[in-house]
Amino acid sequence: MESFGGFSIANQLKYGLPLIVGLGILGIGGLLIVMSFNAQVELLYDIQHKRSQVAAQEINAYLDDLQSKLGYLARVRGLYALSPEIQQHFLEALTRHNSAYEAVAIMNRHGQVMATVHPYGKTSWEDPLSLRAFQHSFNGKEDFLSSVKQDPLVKQPFITMAVPVRNQQDEVSGALLAKINLGFLWFVVDNTEVGLTGYSYIMDEQGFLIAQKGVPADSFNRQSLSSYSFIQKITAEPTAPVLTYQGLRGMEVIGASTLIEGSHWFVVVELPVAEAYRSLYRKLLFMGFALLLAVVISIGIGILFSMKIVLPLRRLTDAASQISSGNLVAEVDIKGSNELGLLAEAFNRMSVRLQELIHEMTQKVTELEKSGEALKESEKRYRLLFEEMPISLWEEDCSGVKGRIDQLRAEGIKNFDKYFEEHPDELAHCASLVKRLSINKHALAMYQAKSKEELMEGLPHIFNEAGFVIFRNELIALAEGHTSFVAETENYTLKKEKIHIHLHLSIAPGYEDSWSKVLLSVHDITDRKQAEEKIKEYADNLEQMVEDRTKEIKTQAEKIQKSQDALTYLMQDVNHSRLELEESNQELEKEIAERQLKEKQIEQYATQLERANNELKDFAYIVSHDLKAPLRAVAQLAQWLSQDYGEILGEEGKELTDLLMSRVSRMYSLIEGILSYSRIGRVQEKKERVDLNMLAAEVIGILDLNDNIQVSVKTELPVIFADATRMEQVFQNLLSNAITYMDKPQGTIGIDCQDEENQWKFSIEDNGPGIDQKYYEKIFQIFQTLASKDDYEGTGIGLTLVKKIIEMYGGAIWLESEPGEGTTFFFTFPKKGNDDEQ
Repeated sequence: MESFGGFSIANQLKYGLPLIVGLGILGIGGLLIVMSFNAQVELLYDIQHKRSQVAAQEINAYLDDLQSKLGYLARVRGLYALSPEIQQHFLEALTRHNSAYEAVAIMNRHGQVMATVHPYGKTSWEDPLSLRAFQHSFNGKEDFLSSVKQDPLVKQPFITMAVPVRNQQDEVSGALLAKINLGFLWFVVDNTEVGLTGYSYIMDEQGFLIAQKGVPADSFNRQSLSSYSFIQKITAEPTAPVLTYQGLRGMEVIGASTLIEGSHWFVVVELPVAEAYRSLYRKLLFMGFALLLAVVISIGIGILFSMKIVLPLRRLTDAASQISSGNLVAEVDIKGSNELGLLAEAFNRMSVRLQELIHEMTQKVTELEKSGEALKESEKRYRLLFEEMPISLWEEDCSGVKGRIDQLRAEGIKNFDKYFEEHPDELAHCASLVKRLSINKHALAMYQAKSKEELMEGLPHIFNEAGFVIFRNELIALAEGHTSFVAETENYTLKKEKIHIHLHLSIAPGYEDSWSKVLLSVHDITDRKQAEEKIKEYADNLEQMVEDRTKEIKTQAEKIQKSQDALTYLMQDVNHSRLELEESNQELEKEIAERQLKEKQIEQYATQLERANNELKDFAYIVSHDLKAPLRAVAQLAQWLSQDYGEILGEEGKELTDLLMSRVSRMYSLIEGILSYSRIGRVQEKKERVDLNMLAAEVIGILDLNDNIQVSVKTELPVIFADATRMEQVFQNLLSNAITYMDKPQGTIGIDCQDEENQWKFSIEDNGPGIDQKYYEKIFQIFQTLASKDDYEGTGIGLTLVKKIIEMYGGAIWLESEPGEGTTFFFTFPKKGNDDEQ
């Protein structure tokens, strides 16, 4: 028995099975421990985030409550016109409602205090903070919340709120101001539980610390935190709710921050990492000990189990070694109903079956040797028949052509007839890919070649232009899925003699997917063609022949028999031609059937095209909506910047915002133009009677005309049957272009129409700058303009829309122009079909 040493299956089961079980439990258990640890960490991070969120919500709600009460008082109708005593009474009621109001005052439009209340000591309202709050509220006509300042007397931070006060006519006539102490911030941070050693604090929008847990409010000093790296992370990534960093007290913490929306302050909650992970590490240690114990127990069970498998496995190995050495009667003595017992029984049956198979295999080898000899004989007969066949036979390998056709189809080519017509060089390339595997003797004789090599070298002289047309039709038929092709054409022999041939090409059965074996039979029908020409000649001169025959019968009786024989031969030729005509009719019927199949395919293509147009329409609307939404947002944002921060931006900033809004407007118009362009030809037009005189007058009325531009209609315009909106687009775009680019101090634009025999010819003439002839085609291309878009607002789609609309109705558009002397646009509208519809 061959020894496998430590790599035997028995040793692998003995040692490997316990190892695999142990490693499996260790891996799965380790993965569960890691997943549990990560889940606990995520829960810890989520708790930190919720702590900061709850604190931020409390502060935001408190500030909203203070600001809303000021708003309620400011909206008291006629508050500005009440007597100072009543105003004072209202203010005292407000300060009694909440102790956070350090002082409140009503100011008139000049910033003078009309009434004030300050329960905790007199407050001056002439400081810069109060005046700035008044100006923002009064001028901006909206509520204002100042930045945080620290009161020098009580050493506590405060903010100033201001809301506009309106008179009886709902005009802003003053402002209601309130100084708010931020003592409630300490209540929030002190009541935010963050473990045993954690803490929380609040930072304003300028990066100053305005409240901190554990530090009394009366001893608190407002300080800047902008230099701390973790503060920069918080403000730079407000969407990251939880981070790990060196905290405010210099230790590594898990920090969560939440932005207070109304005031743009940050609530920060920090828990030291040492405390956060202490309980997690204890759980991790316990789970590791439990996992190690489970691995030890599993390895022990695996060793006991593997020992029950090793002994029967060794017996099976010994028996297999005996069989491999030639002892086919070896058996395995294993008793039992488990898998090893069943395997031993199957092994014994296999030994018996193996002896039977060896006997059968010996017999089949003998039969295969006989079959090989028969196959060689069959191949020999095929080659003999191929060579001795009395017609010209060619065996070709067209796999290269098949590969090129598949490549073109993958590139999107569907109409190969049109493609080969437009790319004749591709036809020559495909012809070069054809490999001639074999040519029989009759082919050499037909083309007057001495050898196959001479015939292959003379192929360019054999096939004329008609031959390449046949080759093109052959490729088209194969590309469309046909496996055979029949045609008649002319060739030349190597001695330059013209012959007529009947060509039949077919792909050998079993080679339809590769085209690697194609049989081409060529039959010389020159004699038949000559006979047909003679028959035609006989038919053309039949009357003369009959007359001549009649005269010969009367004058030469001895030649009657010969004439009858000639007539008999003629009838035989006519019958032969009739049979060929019947074959042609059959081929014609086959062609008609193929054409009907193609018509069905065209109907399917039309259905697919309609579906694609519908999808394109939906896509255009979706893209238009998705592009317009952000443009409206950008335009609104630019307008807010210009209105709210006009003084800060300055003249240059205002010019930039105006430029931005102009670019947004241009992009919006561009999207509208593209959507209109995509609808033309796809959307069902609503045709009606359109009086172009009324339509032109309406278009002129809505145009932005300067005093120096005059638009006139020179002749009466016709009434046509079309979509009114489309015709309005035509006149509006042409007139708008003439007005936009007018450079003369006195501009004139004329609309004219001439009645031609089958169409109306319209013209729009102006005395503007004119257009150079080299730009005649460019101006009708989409997105093309001749002037800078910074000087003239335009999308470059107007004339493209006009051209597409005119051509949709079967008309044409062109222009005549001289630089400096003006431009005339002409377009036609056909009468055919239009009058009928009217």
